[in-house]
Amino acid sequence: MKKILILLIATIAYGTLHAQSDFDLTQRWFNESMYNPASVGNSFTTSIFIHGRMQWIGLNGAPQTQAATFDTYVEQLRSGFGVVLSRDEIGYINTYTARISYAYYLPITAKSSLALGLSGGLLSRSRKITDDMPEQINDPALAYKWVSNNSPEFDFGLEYKGPFKLGVAVRHLGFYSSTHFANPSVNIWGYLSSRFNVAPALSVEPCFSYTLRDGISRYEGGALLYFISFTDVQPRRKSV
Repeated sequence: MKKILILLIATIAYGTLHAQSDFDLTQRWFNESMYNPASVGNSFTTSIFIHGRMQWIGLNGAPQTQAATFDTYVEQLRSGFGVVLSRDEIGYINTYTARISYAYYLPITAKSSLALGLSGGLLSRSRKITDDMPEQINDPALAYKWVSNNSPEFDFGLEYKGPFKLGVAVRHLGFYSSTHFANPSVNIWGYLSSRFNVAPALSVEPCFSYTLRDGISRYEGGALLYFISFTDVQPRRKSV
């Protein structure tokens, strides 16, 4: 009865199962430029961010993700420029991405702006099966020892920054033609945050994000704390 139940569930779910189309990193508001090209340069400085994640440590083929971003803001051009590099490994499939991002800032008031962002790059996927895994001609996922595919893809995003920060990005607008990999689906990511001072040297920023991927909604919330250190320097008096 147990085997029949498992087979029945698998049969019903067959037409609705999808492969993971984007690597999963929690607390994305630490680095929005990894997912939203409109956020590059939103700190109005130069930033370098490195992010890593390991899941199910100790198991062969466990998911591993590494990502690095660089972005800067050019005031004369009212523009942000950024680079995103990432590597995602799960099982015997490796995914590499390299993207260049650009954001143009439209001033709304003296303390608020709207950024329009666009990124473009390459999605590279490869699958390597070890010698101890036999080829399976009837299984398209295991039919060959080595398969690779490169596809161009683009992301588009908007971000408002003022009393609060509100952003939305549409990801994986690409040209995919691989028959050996599950092609990524279009993902939508939105986020909202606002920073409040709760003490002279302490502020808090509640954050909320929403992701729509493969028809599945995901919500995430949290808060960031900022501690500021002040040095009280008394001005020197000039003696006459």
